[in-house]
Amino acid sequence: MIEAVYALLIDQSRLMDQLGLGRLRPDALDAALAASAQLADTLKDTTGHEQRDLLQAIVERVEIGPERVIVDMNTIAIWAELGAQDMRVDSEARDPHLQLTIPIRLARRGSELKLVMADRPETHRDRNLIGRLAKGYLWFEELRTGAVSSLAAIAEREGITVPMVRRACDLAFLSTDMIEAILAGEQPIEINTEAFKVAYPLPIGWEEQRRVLGYS
Repeated sequence: MIEAVYALLIDQSRLMDQLGLGRLRPDALDAALAASAQLADTLKDTTGHEQRDLLQAIVERVEIGPERVIVDMNTIAIWAELGAQDMRVDSEARDPHLQLTIPIRLARRGSELKLVMADRPETHRDRNLIGRLAKGYLWFEELRTGAVSSLAAIAEREGITVPMVRRACDLAFLSTDMIEAILAGEQPIEINTEAFKVAYPLPIGWEEQRRVLGYS
């Protein structure tokens, strides 16, 4: 659902058509589109209660079916988040409801079955995962060359736990095709930082990695 809402917030043509932003004055339109892009970044980059609070503010209802998820958006709330609730616009453009339909499928990750989007709205790079991958390579290289003495030394320096450092270093052993897909934003949506937590400790063998991660 987060991917679908994010895709809406960065799609200027959909915002102008389905939210009525196209009826705004040029200066007001620029401001609303900039606010929408910032809102999308906030949704993508935050986690936990902050992300949940944002979704609760703009999503009215979620219905999960066997093949699709239907998300009812509150367009008035979105306008408020964009700072555009008081802008002059035709009332017919202010339809208070907007519905997103997300095709879904069951995907296996190891012994688990997950509901995932059957068709991603767009390719987007997971900056959190890419950042974790980069840190894993850096920290492993520091260990390999003797620049640091131990995982504990890195954990103390970074202010995190040893298991967090170890999980990041695991990513240095990912298969090359999976690394390329992550950097390009082309990995399956279910391949994220949470997936690697579940799969820890990550197998060294590339085929076994694909199996436990459900990567095909």
